[in-house]
Amino acid sequence: MKRTIVHEQPLADSIVILHPHNMKRLKINTYDYINLKNTVYSSHDVNNRSKELEISARAIGNEHYLSRILTEDGDEYPNDESVLGKREIAVDQICREALALKVGCEVTLSKTDRKYGIGEKLLTRLDYQKAVVRVQGNESYFERKTPVVCLCEEIMKAIDVDYGDNIEVEHMDKRIIVKCAKLTENMKNFHDHVLSPSLKPKGQETEKQQSYLLYPEDFGIESEFSGAEMIHPVFMDRIARDLLGVKALDPVKIRKYFKWQVLKTVNKLGSVSAPFAIPVLIGFVGVQTVSDFWRNVDYVGIILLASWLTWSVATSSTYRVSSPPGG
Repeated sequence: MKRTIVHEQPLADSIVILHPHNMKRLKINTYDYINLKNTVYSSHDVNNRSKELEISARAIGNEHYLSRILTEDGDEYPNDESVLGKREIAVDQICREALALKVGCEVTLSKTDRKYGIGEKLLTRLDYQKAVVRVQGNESYFERKTPVVCLCEEIMKAIDVDYGDNIEVEHMDKRIIVKCAKLTENMKNFHDHVLSPSLKPKGQETEKQQSYLLYPEDFGIESEFSGAEMIHPVFMDRIARDLLGVKALDPVKIRKYFKWQVLKTVNKLGSVSAPFAIPVLIGFVGVQTVSDFWRNVDYVGIILLASWLTWSVATSSTYRVSSPPGG
């Protein structure tokens, strides 16, 4: 495994670079999704407990314009960092961090049926970027009918959402919609420790806290980097974890939920615009020179705007920036 060159522009998903020989052998097309898997082991378990980490990524050949890696047909493991051998894969920083990979180690690659479709392309064009975070458990009193995840402010800013928004959480080929909330004090202490392992968590942990929190360093999951570039924890309640089929330390991807963002914008515009537009339309009805056809059109417009205003007011509490359980 080798590093990839940093992309010139942001992408909605991680990119891995394959040798053209492997692209043809596995029948993988450019931007098709593949799965990557790595196994890590607990350093504090006499039974040598293991944990499989998996993540999906889009594949390109090394001849692609995003790649800066050359092809080497004669050597399976060339020493040159800029040359990709037939039994090598170039993996970007996000995948290396998510799977706890080191340059030169082995990683399991498998083909999937998932394609880079029109919907994904549209969201990429709209700059709906994904962030990779690592799963942690959530305290039981957060578990309600709506799945809830708690995120730090840095990640919220990175994906451009507000607390209380609905967001997408993705793992491999599964995707769910959840409500995002602030971190509790215990979560924040754990979060800060994960990003700076040298810092000791504040206060004494109870058995309850230890039962739903797993420290990445206990499984040898360490970062090449520090601070904001590291994989941040996301605290998911049991409903969310079960729906997505994930456990503590699994990497997942999160981003804005397109439908929620559209409705949130429509709600805001309705609350602001409709009260001013309706009186104008009512006044337009009274103009004598207006034909019956346009007067009927005007009536329809009044009804639609009134419905829009009513809906906006009725749902304003739903789309208002807030902080549900967690903060």
